[in-house]
Amino acid sequence: MCGSAASPARLTKGATLKSNIASDWEVGFFVGPREGLVLTGNLARRNTGVGGGGAFDLVYPLSGGVVTKNTAIANWSPGFQIWDASVAFTFSKNTALGNDIGVEVRALGGAVTLSKNNLFGNGDRGAGANCGLYIDNVSGSAPLTVNATGNFWGAATGPGANPADLAGGAGCSWDSGGGITLTTAPVATTKQPLYPPKMK
Repeated sequence: MCGSAASPARLTKGATLKSNIASDWEVGFFVGPREGLVLTGNLARRNTGVGGGGAFDLVYPLSGGVVTKNTAIANWSPGFQIWDASVAFTFSKNTALGNDIGVEVRALGGAVTLSKNNLFGNGDRGAGANCGLYIDNVSGSAPLTVNATGNFWGAATGPGANPADLAGGAGCSWDSGGGITLTTAPVATTKQPLYPPKMK
């Protein structure tokens, strides 16, 4: 994890990173690999993403980890960037709002579940093509499966053109040959609660 130019903090197995703010850096939170890590109630805002990182950069396998109730807002990068889908972890009740891309999944195949999140208002600066969810399977042979059900995309009808965000598809995905399977229905028809609680 890092939120400054100083040496990153070292987190132990099963650690909890809670209620922190990372603002105006390159990457807000750089996370992994730690089994059972809990990342909850954190805020990343106005981070630049220089070098290709996300505001929440989930770079390594988070075996059994929990990423929940975090907020990425107004970052010049993906709000959340998931680089490894080889192991199961929980990604739920997060908010990505006003970022270049809401959530980017870039993996060598595998499977990831993103549930009960707010993914809207992203890509409106011309970057990210209105992508609430961008999927990149960099594997030429292994399939990538993304289960993105129960999320709010900015409209009751689900992902689509503004005011909603797009999920995968043309302009919001890249497949190197392994194949992509995306499921978004059923969708949340109203906005999920925003965290941290003090945010409006």
